[in-house]
Amino acid sequence: MPLKKKQILIVEDERIVAEDIKMSLQRLGYSVRGAATSGEEAVKKTEEIRPDLVLMDIVLEGKMDGIEAASAISSRFDIPVVYLTAYADKKMLERAKVTEPFGYILKPFEDKELRSIMEIALYKHRMERKLKESEEWFFTTLKSIGDGVIATDTKGTVTFMNPVAQALTGWKQKEAVGRPLKEVFKIINEETGKPVKNPAARVLEKGSVIGLANNTVLIAKDGKKVPIDDSGAPIKHEKGKITGVVLVFQDITDRKKKSDELQKAYADLKKTQQELIQSEKLAALGRFSSGIAHEIKNPLGIILGGSEFLEIKLSNVDSDVKTAIDKIKESTFRANTIVQDLLRFSRPSALKTERINPNDLIKETLSLFKYRTPLIEIKIKTHFAKEKMYLEVDKNQMQQVFFNLLLNAIEAMPKGGAIMIKTYKMAPSESSLANKLCVIQVADTGEGISKKNLQRIFEPFFTTKRERKGTGLGLSMTKMIVNNHKGDLVIESKPGKGTTAKIVLPFH
Repeated sequence: MPLKKKQILIVEDERIVAEDIKMSLQRLGYSVRGAATSGEEAVKKTEEIRPDLVLMDIVLEGKMDGIEAASAISSRFDIPVVYLTAYADKKMLERAKVTEPFGYILKPFEDKELRSIMEIALYKHRMERKLKESEEWFFTTLKSIGDGVIATDTKGTVTFMNPVAQALTGWKQKEAVGRPLKEVFKIINEETGKPVKNPAARVLEKGSVIGLANNTVLIAKDGKKVPIDDSGAPIKHEKGKITGVVLVFQDITDRKKKSDELQKAYADLKKTQQELIQSEKLAALGRFSSGIAHEIKNPLGIILGGSEFLEIKLSNVDSDVKTAIDKIKESTFRANTIVQDLLRFSRPSALKTERINPNDLIKETLSLFKYRTPLIEIKIKTHFAKEKMYLEVDKNQMQQVFFNLLLNAIEAMPKGGAIMIKTYKMAPSESSLANKLCVIQVADTGEGISKKNLQRIFEPFFTTKRERKGTGLGLSMTKMIVNNHKGDLVIESKPGKGTTAKIVLPFH
């Protein structure tokens, strides 16, 4: 199939010259679609016939000269223009250059010269069109992509932003282009709040693709914080020289939210699993206790009675014997206390609930300590909720809970300290049932509990104060009582920072 001849429009106001040019073009294998004698006619015919190239005389009669006509044709129809001129006036050429013509032909000219200019002009226009199409495809792709894209030059100055990048940063492209990247793309570490090093600078330093660290947050123009994940890569031309940097980033708010929800669900599952294990331990302890408590209690009674008999009979013996008898009695009482605690596990007493103000119950419990705490330099402060809150609880059992927690706090401060007791209505952010929950908080400034031991504090017989005769059943029983009241007990602590116990109970 023969190649289609290139269509040429001649714009020349001298008909003889126009005819001569037409004959030259036909000899060279081009097809002349028409001729125009004025700038206005040239624009009109270009619109009608859409030639492949326009040969334009610079000097034309009428309101529109060749330069004005060429400018209109180039902007409206994307058709290459080659100027014809009989002389090269400097001022006129300066005007002509602004229209970016594809060549100049000085009259008179030879066919060989005409062919050379025409072929170069057509080839140049074809290459520019391909480049333009490629750029349009490239920019359309970048505009359509779901991630934010920012390009910079080698100085870190913004040269391009796609719509997603504009939306996330709050900067319009026309505002951002020409500004430093660090001004438009502000990023910090979420945990430390410190700025993250300019990614464009890092790419230029390494000359390779880089990714940002986790917990990176983008600060938008309006101050909004957006968690992002991104990477940067160098822009290189064919010879490998870096000409700029491209950043690709995305909003990971939803992903982060789902990750947080997953972590919370895992933590809740782990907590439930630990509570189930604890419940099984307590159930096993209860079954064990009910089987042996009475068997142990009877021999203990005999030992205690025997030691008291010996104490009377041997009242005049030396001090070593008396000390031995005291140790037997002391150990017997301690063993009996443990047996009593075991029996409480095996036979938890039924709840005898009544409507009580927790503030009044705490004050009553504190009265048991008023002669003791000043001696060991411990100050107890209270901060009670102003609104009236009433709990449906077993008064004796709940008083035992407060007593155990206060005793633990006191024993955690052998050198003195402070205890703060607070009651308050749980805040909405803490629970969806906040409007129905009362919090009783007991916080001390004592030694605190290590993370390892904190995980075991509710285990029966686990204690960190054996030298002070702890049985390891106090907190287990305390939590059991709170749970029986459809509440929860949470202990928070750090070594050297003190301990906070929170009792959460439904109020009426």
